[in-house]
Amino acid sequence: MVLTRQQEKAIFAKFNNSGLSSNDLKIGSTEKTVLPKKIKPIQKSTVPYETANRLFQDFLSKSNLEGFTFDPELNRGFNFKNLEDKKDYHKLFVQPTNSDNAVYTIALTNQLKLKDARQLQSNYEFVRGKGFRPMFGFFIEEDGNRFIDIAIPISGITKDEAIMLGKNYKQKSIVEIFKNGRSSLIFIE
Repeated sequence: MVLTRQQEKAIFAKFNNSGLSSNDLKIGSTEKTVLPKKIKPIQKSTVPYETANRLFQDFLSKSNLEGFTFDPELNRGFNFKNLEDKKDYHKLFVQPTNSDNAVYTIALTNQLKLKDARQLQSNYEFVRGKGFRPMFGFFIEEDGNRFIDIAIPISGITKDEAIMLGKNYKQKSIVEIFKNGRSSLIFIE
C-alpha cells in the first residue's frame, strides 16, 4: 500500500509528542526522532549492555547466519527465515490483547557498522532506559559489509504505522511476523 503524503503526516502526527529526540538517540541524523507514546514496551530488559554485548558476540562467533535478531534477555538469536523461530518470536513479543496482530521488528540505529561500539552501547542503554527490550539486529549486505542495529519488537500498531516508524528511523526495511509464522520483509520507499 502506498500512502499519500497527507496520510503519512496524519500517521506521524500521532507519534510526535513523545519528546525523545535524535539528540538522545544518536542515529546520524539531525532530524527529530521519536519513540511514540502509543508504543508501549512489550517486555522490559534486565540485561545491561556489557552482558548483552558479550552474549551477542558469543552467538555471532558461532553463527553462520547472514542475518538474525538476537535477544540478550533469552540469549537467543531468531532467524526470520525459519518458521519455528518466527512463531516463537511472535508468541514472545505480541501484546496479549493483540494476539492476532503482527509483531514488527524495527531497528532504531540506522545500520551502524561494527566499528561504532560506543554509539551502539549508548543506543542500547537509551532504549533499555525507556523501558523497551533492545535487541541486536545483525545482517550482511550483498557487498559483504556487516552491520549491527539496535532493534525493538513492537505490536499493537498498524502496518502503516510500522512503515512510518521505519521511514522515521531511515530503515531500508522492517520485519512483520504473524501468529502463524507467516512473515514479510517490508521494504521502505
